[in-house]
Amino acid sequence: MVKAKRQRKRQGFDFARDWRHINYLQPVYDELGGNSTIINLGLDKTVKDRRTIKSVLKSLAKEFAVDLGETKKKYGAVVCRRSSAPIPLNSSLVLLPIKMRHSLIKGDGAWGYVVLDKIKDWGEVLGDEGEDEAAEDETAVVAAGDDSAESTVEKAGVKGIERVGEYRSMLAFHDGTRLATMVNQVTIYSLIKDGEMARKKYVELLHPNVPASDAIQEAKEQYLRSSCQIERMIKILEEWIKKIN
Repeated sequence: MVKAKRQRKRQGFDFARDWRHINYLQPVYDELGGNSTIINLGLDKTVKDRRTIKSVLKSLAKEFAVDLGETKKKYGAVVCRRSSAPIPLNSSLVLLPIKMRHSLIKGDGAWGYVVLDKIKDWGEVLGDEGEDEAAEDETAVVAAGDDSAESTVEKAGVKGIERVGEYRSMLAFHDGTRLATMVNQVTIYSLIKDGEMARKKYVELLHPNVPASDAIQEAKEQYLRSSCQIERMIKILEEWIKKIN
């Protein structure tokens, strides 16, 4: 009996054991209107957590002894963002905040988190893909953790921006999973660049040859020198134009 209970517990989701499989955390409304979170672990593999996205993120950060408030503040300065800053929990788990829904009530949360290393490509939302993606999410919620509706995996190539319904871009993950988002492709590119910069700073802070105090000071100086948002966005747009040409 004890062995059976342990086996059933082992089959459940565990952040300490399963964090390497996470593609994204997505805020959703469940069948009763509750504010829940979908944890995607791969193609057609989802787990529903009855907690809000903030609570789930806090639990995940706890596994790495990370103070979310200080982390957002520190890396927000590095990438010149007051909000929607990347969150490096370790060098292999950098979370990018991406808008995934419209919240019905202020405070419900419209932004989810995508794992930087799991992104393979991104592109425009074509045809009814946005609606199809929403239907898959709804299936996952109703199933309370069961496999979501089967979907055809297509490579989301980098193309021109074309808004379809509420969804503006499609993320493609290495395992074939797709996710429709409510931000455009330039924003995704910007968030990915921010995530790479945050990871670089994270690694520098842990490097034995770089004193932490010096690294933090250098990040602050870079933040002050950059004139922040205007120069940063110009640079990102220039890089984006080169990428699509």
